[in-house]
Amino acid sequence: MTYTIITGASSGIGRATAFTLADYNKNLILVSRDLKRLNTLKEDILAVHPHIEIQVFSIDLSAKEEVHRLIEVLDNYDIDILINNAGFGIAGPILESDTTSVENMISLDVSSLVTLSIWFAKKYKEVEGKQLLNVSSTAGYEINTRAVLYSASKNFVASFTEGLAIELKNNHYPLQAKVLAPYATETNFAKTSLGVENFSYQENYQKYHTAQQMSEFIVQLLESNQIVGRVNSKNMKFELTNTLLTWFA
Repeated sequence: MTYTIITGASSGIGRATAFTLADYNKNLILVSRDLKRLNTLKEDILAVHPHIEIQVFSIDLSAKEEVHRLIEVLDNYDIDILINNAGFGIAGPILESDTTSVENMISLDVSSLVTLSIWFAKKYKEVEGKQLLNVSSTAGYEINTRAVLYSASKNFVASFTEGLAIELKNNHYPLQAKVLAPYATETNFAKTSLGVENFSYQENYQKYHTAQQMSEFIVQLLESNQIVGRVNSKNMKFELTNTLLTWFA
């Protein structure tokens, strides 16, 4: 029995992706800090897809020891797809940022993602059909002056994942590494990064996607042979491409 791992699965894109992949008969390993929401998600999916096997793990991926504890557990499963979706952002000027919040963001958005990615790549690099998908952002391919720290963290995710994908291809390993770059997506992300109780996407964006639409884009990326799936912020179309960064040897 094989599984797809989704981190940050209790809400937003992660939650929607869990439902979408269940429609494709994928057995799931769902990871988040919020065990209550994970169990509710599991129950909701099983109500529609009772044949799906679902495991849930309450893990704080911003803590290094928790990441390694998760890896010890995951070594007992056969994984087809790892989706590193967990993350949060910080908006506002760099010089006004809270250092502890910045450290937590880097630990979650960057450090845990790299640790899980390298573990997965080393274990499954020679196995046909395995895929790693890391969630970056359109902000990872630019500098968002309203959220430079977040842009920097997602830039690392983008360059790391594209680099890993090229390395795997150059060494003729069948494992595929891919990066998703969403633009405005209606989740709780904006409220968390801005530190506000209410945030209206309709009032702040002319166009945006829902978490469900983004989960469908994830499926398109997984089914393709491309490395990058990015939302074009000008026309909001989802575009698949080989790489977006400039490479040199």
